Amino acid sequence: MIDYDHLREHWRELSDFASESGYSDQYLSILRRDVSWILERGPGSGWQSYREAYLERVAGLSAEGGPNHHMMVFTAIQQFELHGELPNGRAKARLIGRSAYSKLCPAFRGLIEAFRRNAVEKGHKQSSIDSGVSNASCFPLAMQERGVTRLEDVGEDDVMSFFADGDGRRVRSDSYACNVSRVLRIADTPGSRMALSLMPPGRRRRSNLQFMTEEEACAIRAALDDAGSPLSLRDRAIGRILISTGMRASDIAALESASIDWARETIETVQSKTGQPLVLPLVPAVGNAIWDYIEGGRPASDDPHLFLGEDRFHLPLTGKSIYRIAGNVYRAAGIRQREGDRRGSHLFRHYVATSMLGHGVPRPVISRTLGHEHPASLDPYLHADIGHIRDMALSIDRFPVAEGVFGS
Repeated sequence: MIDYDHLREHWRELSDFASESGYSDQYLSILRRDVSWILERGPGSGWQSYREAYLERVAGLSAEGGPNHHMMVFTAIQQFELHGELPNGRAKARLIGRSAYSKLCPAFRGLIEAFRRNAVEKGHKQSSIDSGVSNASCFPLAMQERGVTRLEDVGEDDVMSFFADGDGRRVRSDSYACNVSRVLRIADTPGSRMALSLMPPGRRRRSNLQFMTEEEACAIRAALDDAGSPLSLRDRAIGRILISTGMRASDIAALESASIDWARETIETVQSKTGQPLVLPLVPAVGNAIWDYIEGGRPASDDPHLFLGEDRFHLPLTGKSIYRIAGNVYRAAGIRQREGDRRGSHLFRHYVATSMLGHGVPRPVISRTLGHEHPASLDPYLHADIGHIRDMALSIDRFPVAEGVFGS
């Protein structure tokens, strides 16, 4: 329920805070108008929630009319009035669910629940399951919007309308078709098998992925050592962890101060992807960079996370934050700045794996370092092990080659 008296008495605290925090004039204007609108209509409206108030507020507005702006404001009002939370730059629970799952009929929800149970049984982490459920719900929702509410009634035209435009051109990738097919196989009902037989043909293709060269790694280390580079102490420490350990971005973001065991010289954490413990050696270059950050760069905060944001709220980092910091490292090193260049944090993980392979480190040791549960998880990294791939190449000396094929 909406407490109108509380909102009327305290909403200016929210407005003042937003103004002092640098929110735009447009945001502040919408905030004041929406609060006024709620207080004028609210007591006699019969609304049971801010969601109902929001839906009435944006009814009839076009996409250009600002529904998303009102969504942001109503969410902030709800969090402030119900939970006493002021805006802090982090995402809040939305008033309106975006997942296609929330719009499915009971029969199609059962299909998605079978997919969810299968993912749980396989030990997938909750965030991966939630993402998979959201993606997997798009196909049955599209069928539902065509008036089909049972897989048994899905026809070829229905399936093709999802994967192709009116001219028959594919608008969804082979990988998307594979994902939908996996959901249908898991369901394993007569209807799902029928729908599966109508899936468009496709084949998996492996892209030629960019990988980090030794020259690029040297440039990165030089940038991390250069006291005159624009990198902050936090970004230097994270760069050192990336280039030395290949840790996942999500695991770096989740590190706590207690994760660093200075006496044993180890980094100890639980992997967010697998839920398994990971213990890595704290090499001097990494330890020194972390210590410099703690002593001279980390904001004063009781938050247990090791790495914090550098804005006024000093919140813990996320995996996306590590991605951006990796971009800062590439910029400081003067590499990977062309359009199309791969710049994610995962490049460091590939580099650590291939570097260890190139130096003859046994595969089980590399798997443990990267936190893999299964030895086969290392296979994708072998595609970038150029040194050993060259060793396996066959000579063409005994085959006749026309002059000029390879240049002078």
